[in-house]
Amino acid sequence: MNEHERFIARRGRSKATDPAASFRADAVFTDENDHNPWVFVRCPSCDGRGQICEHRGPGVEALRECETCHRTGVALSVERYFQNDDPPRDATEFIPDWVRCPACGSAFSIRDKVAWTGRRHNDRGGTRGICGQRLNVHRAPPA
Repeated sequence: MNEHERFIARRGRSKATDPAASFRADAVFTDENDHNPWVFVRCPSCDGRGQICEHRGPGVEALRECETCHRTGVALSVERYFQNDDPPRDATEFIPDWVRCPACGSAFSIRDKVAWTGRRHNDRGGTRGICGQRLNVHRAPPA
C-alpha cells in the first residue's frame, strides 16, 4: 500500500478529531455535516483521474500512471465539498418547487437531488465553481 492509499484508508474512517472523508462523487449530505462533508482533494497533476494522457507522436496517445497520486486521483489533503460558508439566505419559490439562488442567480427545482441537497444549492455555476449557498426556502403563497 503506497502513501496515497494509506491516506485514503486512514481518512475514510470517522474519528472525532479526524473527520471522515470520501470521494466527491460519494459525498453524503447530512444535518450533522451541515450538508458540507469532507472530501478528498483532487490530484492537481491529473485532475483526479489517476492517469495522464501523453502525446507520443502523430495520432498516438498513451495513458500513464500519475506519478503524483499513484493512480488514486487524490492529493494528500481533504477539503469541504463546498467552499461557500456564507450565512443562509432566503429564497422564495417563483413557481411551485422552483427557486432562484440569491447567491449565483441560477434557478433550480428543490425536487432535483443533484441541484439541491436539502439545505445547500449544489449547482455548478460555470467558471464560478459549485455554489454551495445555504438557503432558507420559503413556499410560494397559494394562488
